[in-house]
Amino acid sequence: TTVMVQFDEGVDRDEMRLAITQVSSVVAYTDSRALYDTARSLLSLFYAFVGVMLAFGVLMSFALIFAMTSANAAERSAELAAMRVNGMAPSQLARMLAGENLLLTGIAVVPGLLVGVGVSAIFMDSFSSDLFDFGLQIRARTLVIAAAAIVAVSVVTQWPASRMIHGLDVAKVVRERSQ
Repeated sequence: TTVMVQFDEGVDRDEMRLAITQVSSVVAYTDSRALYDTARSLLSLFYAFVGVMLAFGVLMSFALIFAMTSANAAERSAELAAMRVNGMAPSQLARMLAGENLLLTGIAVVPGLLVGVGVSAIFMDSFSSDLFDFGLQIRARTLVIAAAAIVAVSVVTQWPASRMIHGLDVAKVVRERSQ
């Protein structure tokens, strides 16, 4: 026989546990609050794990976007030098390059989020079984925050490319290109 006992607010749960387990016919006692506390402590480990994954994701996105913008600026150094020779100011070139990179980021955000949601749903479904159903639940706000974070990282990574443009040695690039 199983009995569910519901306590009033303010009752000493440890004292009630002791009193109930003293009854000779009681074989086991499970406190739902203790189960809840155990689940919360296990979730704290899960939240720490998710936090580490989030930190690595931010670091990886920064590295990838930084590499993309740096490579874009480096590969186009001859073109950028030619524009500087033709009278374009370094700040104009930096804004143009940043605009192109941010446009590419903006174009890639929506397909990237769609692919990310799709892959996440597949992974979550792989954990489902007859006992548990782990369907993917993502709020729209989460996707907006993710998109804003990617655009913010992209904005921050424009700074090194801008510095490269301002420090571009036009004569050296033109000499290298002529050889």
